[in-house]
Amino acid sequence: MLGLSRWSGKGGSYSNIQRFYGSTVNWLQINWLFFKTHRFKKDEVYLLTGDETTVTKSGKPTHGLGRFYSSIYGRAVKNLMS
Repeated sequence: MLGLSRWSGKGGSYSNIQRFYGSTVNWLQINWLFFKTHRFKKDEVYLLTGDETTVTKSGKPTHGLGRFYSSIYGRAVKNLMS
């Protein structure tokens, strides 16, 4: 965060960046607003899909596609879609 505050312009102090990372962001609402404002066309048909994302723990890399690290089992296990 200190590096970010050094390279940011006016208003990019360390405490401001710390508050930004400490706040929660409603990504669903932001993505919907972006879509509705910039991409939505009334006469088009849209398909809503989802994507599974898993973040591994530090030092515990995921091995192979369709797997994620499970701290319960202490090893990489298949994801829900495999």
